[in-house]
Amino acid sequence: ITDELMQIAEKLIYDATHGEYVIDNDSFCVGLGDSSAVSQSYVDALAALLKLDYANLAQAGHTTTDTLDVIAQNAALIGKADLVTIGYTANIFTAEVVYTIQNILMGDPVEEYDWEALVTEGGVQYVEKALAEIHAKFVEQGLDIVVSGRNMADALTAAVEAYAYAYVEHLLTYPAIVNAIHEIAPEALVVIVGLHNTVENIVIDIEGTEIALGEYVQYTVDAANVVSLVNAILAENTVFVNTPDVETLKEEKGDSLNYDMISFVFEAILTNGADFATSEAGHAYILDQILNALTIIDNRTGLLGDADSDGDVDSTDAMLVLQYDALLIGEDQLDLSVCDVDGDGDVDSTDAMLILQYDALLIEVFPVEA
Repeated sequence: ITDELMQIAEKLIYDATHGEYVIDNDSFCVGLGDSSAVSQSYVDALAALLKLDYANLAQAGHTTTDTLDVIAQNAALIGKADLVTIGYTANIFTAEVVYTIQNILMGDPVEEYDWEALVTEGGVQYVEKALAEIHAKFVEQGLDIVVSGRNMADALTAAVEAYAYAYVEHLLTYPAIVNAIHEIAPEALVVIVGLHNTVENIVIDIEGTEIALGEYVQYTVDAANVVSLVNAILAENTVFVNTPDVETLKEEKGDSLNYDMISFVFEAILTNGADFATSEAGHAYILDQILNALTIIDNRTGLLGDADSDGDVDSTDAMLVLQYDALLIGEDQLDLSVCDVDGDGDVDSTDAMLILQYDALLIEVFPVEA
C-alpha cells in the first residue's frame, strides 16, 4: 500500500510540474507578478522565443492581492490568453520588513495589520501568542536595547509581524489568482513560477548579535513553494515551476552580504531594492526552468498573405509575390503556402494585387478565405 501511495504521489507531483503547451495562430501569453516579471524579464524572453503576442501585466511591488485587481481590470486580455505566467520573489515579504523598520526609525506610525480579515479568531490568538514569544526571544538574545532612540526588540517584532502578514496573505490569495484566471480563460495553461529567496545568505548584525535573515526567509520560501505545488496539483491546466537558484544583481556584482540593520534598511530604501532584483542570468535561468517543464507543440500555420513570414501582411509581401511571378526569385525566398490568396492554384500578380488591397484595408478577407 505504501509503494502504491508513493507511486500515486510521484505521479501527482510529476503531472503538476510538467505540462503541454500547444501554440496555434491565435496563441497569446500574459505575464503576471511583481518586479521579477517586469520588462526585459523571463516573460518577455519566453514570448520572444516562442514568437507569441503577449502582454506583460507584472508590476514592481505587486502582491497577490494586487494581481487579483490586475486580472479583474484586464479581463479582456486574460480572456485571449492560452498561456499565463505568475511569478513573485520573496521581496514582496521583505519589503514589508524594510518599510516597517523605516517607519520605526523615522518615528512614523507602524501599520496595524488586520489579522481578523485573514484568519479565524483562534488564528488571531495564535498570532498574538507567537509574536509575544518572538519578542521574548529577542529580549533573551540581548536585543532589548535602544538604537537610534528605538527599542530593537520591539522593532524586530514589528518587522516579523509585517513579514508574517504579507506571507499569510500571499498563501491565502494565490489559489484565488489561479481560479480567477481559469474563470476567464478556462483552457489557458497557468505556469506558477516558484518563489525565490532574494536575500539568501544575507546576515544582519545588531549590536553584536547576528541574525541570518536569508536563512529565515528560505524556510518560508520553501514552505510557500510546497503550497504552490499543491495548488498546481489541485487545479486544472496548472504547472508549478521551481526556481531555487535565481541570481540577484547583488550576487552578480559580488557585493558583501553582511550588514548592520540600519545600513541594510537604508540601502534597500535608497536603491528601492534594486540590488535584490533578478539579474539577467537569473531571468535566463527561470526561462530554462519553464522550458524544461513544458512540452511545446507548435501547430501554427503561416499567416495568409505573409510571404516573408514576418508576422505582417504588407506591401513587402506583395513585392515578393510579384518578383516570384516574374521569376526574379525562387520558391526558397518566400512562403508559397500562404501566397495563393485567391485560391486559384497559382501564385501570381493577382495575388500580389489582393495583398496590396488587404494592406490598404480595401478588403478584410482574401477570396480563398471566403
